[in-house]
Amino acid sequence: MNILQEHELMLKEDSPVYTSAQYEEEKASGDRKDDGSRKLLKLTPRHEEMIAMHLDGMRNKDIASAYQITDSTISIFLKDPLVLAVISEARVQNEARFASLYGKVVDVIEDSVNGAESIDIRLKGASLYLKEVGNKPVGERKTAEDVVQQIINMQINGDIVVKGA
Repeated sequence: MNILQEHELMLKEDSPVYTSAQYEEEKASGDRKDDGSRKLLKLTPRHEEMIAMHLDGMRNKDIASAYQITDSTISIFLKDPLVLAVISEARVQNEARFASLYGKVVDVIEDSVNGAESIDIRLKGASLYLKEVGNKPVGERKTAEDVVQQIINMQINGDIVVKGA
């Protein structure tokens, strides 16, 4: 049984006899999505697992395979207003967590410029952060790779200026 069948069954239990008039009334009142399917009223643990898989970056095809349902079923599921709200909230939380790392990344760059150990690993972490931040216009337009390369060149050439020196 796929997720849509499961959802329809759950809804049918509340209303044993379902008429076309009920369908038309629900469609007109906005209780149904544009494609005619009913909106989810609540998320089951299975729904939450599928959302988590989606947020982890899994393709619809892989999620569908894990639950033995079709790609289109996953696509329809991910367009449900309740699911979209959950995904949106997760993205907002992740963006806030990401933004809170800014100070730490600046510290890493400062440590690496001042000759901290394992600079390659520190610069890779800073590079990942700067790639994301580099997509947003802030002052001069440089890519994250340009900034990291400039730091590496400064270190190789001995052009590092230490604060207070």
